[in-house]
Amino acid sequence: AAIFVIISLVAPSLYYGTVKASESSLPGDGLYGAKRYAEKIQVTLIGLVGDNKSVTKFHVELAMRRADETRQIVNDPRKVSNVASTVADLRSEIVTIGDKLNQNDGVLAADVAKDIKYNTDQIKEVLQNAKDNMLSASVDGTDTLASDMKSAKDLAQDVSTKAVEVMVTKHLEGDTSVSKDEVKEAINSMVKNNIDNL
Repeated sequence: AAIFVIISLVAPSLYYGTVKASESSLPGDGLYGAKRYAEKIQVTLIGLVGDNKSVTKFHVELAMRRADETRQIVNDPRKVSNVASTVADLRSEIVTIGDKLNQNDGVLAADVAKDIKYNTDQIKEVLQNAKDNMLSASVDGTDTLASDMKSAKDLAQDVSTKAVEVMVTKHLEGDTSVSKDEVKEAINSMVKNNIDNL
């Protein structure tokens, strides 16, 4: 009984300590698996107790984490071998966000779509900079990685465009969580980004 009490008191502390220590870990680090496992638990819990809005916001946060990890490891010779899988994980999160936008059953407000647009635009910028840095550093497998990054960037652009569509639709339906000026700005930004990608 004493052993059970000790385990029940110590185990949560050890788990929390490991999760906390893993938060800043990067692909290739020893604690990175713990970080990803904790994220999966969070996704499950938010899915059980949260709504579509909360789940979508968390996937946006995860996509931002994967983009930041890509930025940090792209020029690290010890970790560059993890770039492809990190970009693949980023693509997966972007696909999930796009799916949430496409399944929008009236739950996602215009302000959530605005946040999605802002964050996917940031992800595109991070990917472009990471790709440019990688190309200038002549990393092994550059062509494949550059192609993977371009594909993820294009996907982020598609999701950004869909987010603007949701913003406009919700605004026309009377959702005032974003102003008319913010909607105009989002449309102008979308048009500019789509022209730049031609």
